[in-house]
Amino acid sequence: MSDDKTDEDLGEQLERKADDIVDFIQRNSPRPVVDAEHAERLLEESSPARASDELHKMVDGFRTGAGAASGRNSLPAAEDAVTDDLPRPEVPPAG
Repeated sequence: MSDDKTDEDLGEQLERKADDIVDFIQRNSPRPVVDAEHAERLLEESSPARASDELHKMVDGFRTGAGAASGRNSLPAAEDAVTDDLPRPEVPPAG
């Protein structure tokens, strides 16, 4: 399968799951507004591979605890991540 076809398929998957992804992030983030806006920007402005990679990283952080020492959502996410069934392409670092 070509990279273009893979990217197109991933883009379609991300588009179908966009609302669920943003909702999951809002429920599990210690900064729900900031992280939801960031996720929306990734989904709208980044390549599907970069968006998937970054969203996986964000959601993985919610599994181990949201990173907040205190306050909202400092415990790991209690539900399965909405990104579990999305491919996780290798993306070189930006820069």
